[in-house]
Amino acid sequence: MGIRRDRFIVVVGIDFTPESERALAVACSIASSMPEAEVHAVHAVAAPVHPFVLEVVAHVDLAADRERLQALCDRYRGYFRVFVVPHLVLDDPEVALPELARERNADLIVIGTHDRTGLERLLLGSVAERIQRRAPCSVLLLRTRDGATAAPEPDPPGYAVEHRVRAGRSRPESAGD
Repeated sequence: MGIRRDRFIVVVGIDFTPESERALAVACSIASSMPEAEVHAVHAVAAPVHPFVLEVVAHVDLAADRERLQALCDRYRGYFRVFVVPHLVLDDPEVALPELARERNADLIVIGTHDRTGLERLLLGSVAERIQRRAPCSVLLLRTRDGATAAPEPDPPGYAVEHRVRAGRSRPESAGD
């Protein structure tokens, strides 16, 4: 007997790059078309090895990241009108995202890739590939090449509304109005 749930759950990786914001926008756009959907925005910070460094990071950097993540989630929640939950996790992204997806019984993981090539990829590897291998669900990779996105980029939060207001004010009025 399987677990029955009515929510569509999306986990999205956030590292505060334009690629991860694009991933959050796409995840929220997908979720907004589903009834009772949830987006779980995960910012995973790799744990430092030295205990003293861990203490400094936990008190300084994580507090700033927590505020930044909360603000980002609030902005996208307001724009897309979807339930967005921030998660700040002290772990490697390739462990944290699949683990949260498994815990939440997620339907989809969305991540933006940096498309590293050559020596950089050899040395750093591909976090996206490692997430994909460990994921308990489908993974949507949004690639960026030469500034172009794999999918049409949604308007940033607030842009479309702001643009319409400006256009409405600047439109010449006709004599009959």
